[in-house]
Amino acid sequence: MKLITRNIKTKMRLVISILLVLSVGAAITLLPHDRIDTTYYKIYSTKINQGIKIVQLTDLHSYEFGEENVDLIEKIKNLQPDLIVITGDMMNYRNNDYSVVVSLCTTLVEVAPVYYSFGNHEYDQFLFEDKGIKEVLEGTGIHLLNDQIETTTINGNRLSICGLSQNVEQYDKYGVKLIDEFEQTEGLRILLDHYPEHYYEKLVAKDIDVTFSGHAHGGQIRLPGNHGLYAPNQGFFPDLTEGLHTYEHTNLIISRGLGDHTIIPRINNNPEIVVTYLAPQKANR
Repeated sequence: MKLITRNIKTKMRLVISILLVLSVGAAITLLPHDRIDTTYYKIYSTKINQGIKIVQLTDLHSYEFGEENVDLIEKIKNLQPDLIVITGDMMNYRNNDYSVVVSLCTTLVEVAPVYYSFGNHEYDQFLFEDKGIKEVLEGTGIHLLNDQIETTTINGNRLSICGLSQNVEQYDKYGVKLIDEFEQTEGLRILLDHYPEHYYEKLVAKDIDVTFSGHAHGGQIRLPGNHGLYAPNQGFFPDLTEGLHTYEHTNLIISRGLGDHTIIPRINNNPEIVVTYLAPQKANR
């Protein structure tokens, strides 16, 4: 009886959501699709001595905000980041035109160091369509982390940055060793992981300070109560679509992303740039 009741409630929620989508469909053309929200988070850490401002970009899907993304670039420049992280799906699988992303990255490296981790679109493109995508992206001057770790110093702080390309299904086979190695690195640990669903299943107990993710597109449609409708790999009414999620020693930041790759438009879900300020905190004595 409990199972039947649960199924009925789930179906009712789905029907209500669909009706909501239909009711606003006529107004879609009035929505500000090119309005970019800027969301701010602050995280304290005993591992740094000076503050670090990080701008996260994700899921552009080759969209342009103004010619050659001039509007997006202007917003980023005005934010004056110390570090820019990109968490994948900036282009589309099976599309060899990388010009939008190349132009953007070429400009961004003049603003701040850029660390870029593959999403599923870049990784599938690399595996099945075009190995040369790696060299094209690296040619812009970014640090491309395809299942790799790099250490750097920002504002006098030691950082270890890891880019994880593996999805949940492939993590146990190809990702475990990388994360084990990452946990042994010095300094504040930043993980670029396109898939937020990794967090509960694989990463929540790991010694990682901050993880940046995307992929969920904010649930594509934001329902009343600030809930997403659907996300890849999470299904309907997903838990991890945006925001700062903190569990004991580790933090997950999910951006709603910038673009689209679906016939369903973004509704009540503006494109988003995430700004995270890492602030020094004195150790408890």
